[in-house]
Amino acid sequence: AAGVQMHGVLSHLEKLIAHAGTRPEITKDDVEKLLVRALLTKEYILTDALLAQNREAAFSALSDLWEMQTEPIRILSIIASNFMSTAHARALLDDKVPYPQIVDALRMPSAFLAKKTVEAASRTTSTRLAHAISKIQEMDYKMKLGMVEPKTGITLLCASLL
Repeated sequence: AAGVQMHGVLSHLEKLIAHAGTRPEITKDDVEKLLVRALLTKEYILTDALLAQNREAAFSALSDLWEMQTEPIRILSIIASNFMSTAHARALLDDKVPYPQIVDALRMPSAFLAKKTVEAASRTTSTRLAHAISKIQEMDYKMKLGMVEPKTGITLLCASLL
């Protein structure tokens, strides 16, 4: 495990050095920009893979998030948020709401995220999303009551969403 973690550290260090370019030092701002972007990217890769039911991509992204020492509750929150947004978009699609109104209703920080959410919603059913949201709520409950270890709970949740 230490070798895998060291590989991750070296990979991030190489990105930081490249980002700094000719500057003589890496700043706190450099670290925050690159590492936060990497974390957010992995979170979205995970949720995209879960929505697409892509087991290999989902567990690869989850493994990366564990390597980055991401808190399980953060992962749960991201999964819940994305599945809820996708369910909202699916409901609007089912009601035949025009695309521009769906984008407005989703209140996403970018048009790109809204587009991805609507595309994911168009590839699934409201029944599947409702079932997934129920599983997410159940795991949230179990984790908060200490009925399941958080990391194990997230892993089991991801498996159940695929």
